[in-house]
Amino acid sequence: MTNSTQDLQFERIRRNVKVKGRGEYDIVADDKGRVLVIEVKNKLDRRMVDEFMQKKLPRFKILLPEYQDRNMLAGIGALSPSFIFSTKKQAGRCFHANI
Repeated sequence: MTNSTQDLQFERIRRNVKVKGRGEYDIVADDKGRVLVIEVKNKLDRRMVDEFMQKKLPRFKILLPEYQDRNMLAGIGALSPSFIFSTKKQAGRCFHANI
């Protein structure tokens, strides 16, 4: 796999994807073999990262079964993070999802 900009192109990008009364995903981008799920926050703290990684991401393919067979990529964006990762290893661990 190369690290080119082309690797980050998706066929469809959806915003505010809601599953009535069960969940909401801020940005969902997909192509034939993968789906990217992004959570967007004004301010970000550890609790929000944990909730996204431990609760929202594991439910994604259950709530949106059309993505069941896709490889999942995930990320969180924030205008103002209220914490700073102390090491690269710590940052990588927090944002890695094996789903």
